[in-house]
Amino acid sequence: MIFETVRRSFPDRLIMADISSVENVRVIARLKPGNIATTLSWYTTDNSQRLKPDIDLVTMLVKEFDFPVMPKGTTGSQTG
Repeated sequence: MIFETVRRSFPDRLIMADISSVENVRVIARLKPGNIATTLSWYTTDNSQRLKPDIDLVTMLVKEFDFPVMPKGTTGSQTG
């Protein structure tokens, strides 16, 4: 598994998981990433109609998970 390899090779480094949805985090949560980034939240067609940046997604992630959340991707404008 790539997380295990990275952790062995770089034990003092955090692993950031770029995600597009809450469901993505539910799938990778067992791997215990160091933090979550919403970089991919606007790349998928499921999310293409959401406001950008997706503050609702960030809010849901902060409420449901204990991982630090980095709001990334389209943070420079409301229209992407």
